[in-house]
Amino acid sequence: MPEGERPGSDARAAATVGGMAALTAAAGYALHGIPNVEVMTLMAFAGGWLTGAGGGAAVGVLGMTIYTFINPYGAAVPLLAAAQIASMGFVGVCGGLWGGRGEAGPRRPSALGLGALGVGLTFVYDLTTNVAIGVSFSQLIPTLVAGIPFALIHIGSNALVFAVAGPYLIRGLAAAGLCSQGRISS
Repeated sequence: MPEGERPGSDARAAATVGGMAALTAAAGYALHGIPNVEVMTLMAFAGGWLTGAGGGAAVGVLGMTIYTFINPYGAAVPLLAAAQIASMGFVGVCGGLWGGRGEAGPRRPSALGLGALGVGLTFVYDLTTNVAIGVSFSQLIPTLVAGIPFALIHIGSNALVFAVAGPYLIRGLAAAGLCSQGRISS
């Protein structure tokens, strides 16, 4: 066991990744009836903030895999499923990198910073998944053009979700003792 590491910390980290992945999947189901409004991206991001980049990748990939293949609307076509899963894994990695320790310690959540991250991450997700749909059906340009209004709604709603709920979620995880300013408590 590495010096300074407590017994059971690997099990705690694995349980935290599993729990956050389950919450990410559940978040996908929570608002599935409202087109282009979701909290799944924020949950995957928070999972990364809580567990680091590697754990965040696992949270995003596992959460989206569950949601993609057990979806109320049916399973996605293979290329779209891969794009959804990879994109949500990227969101988790970004949460881990954003929450990482800098010279002054872990970053504190701010509404403006989280809102901007919500815009950027949702843009990447929408572009990646729309390209996957367009390629899957040999209709790339029409798919990208038709997807613009839906992407704008998705990006705008995630900007609000990240800015309004994000700081409370991350501070709540820390206050619940699940982490110490950005990482799992050992």
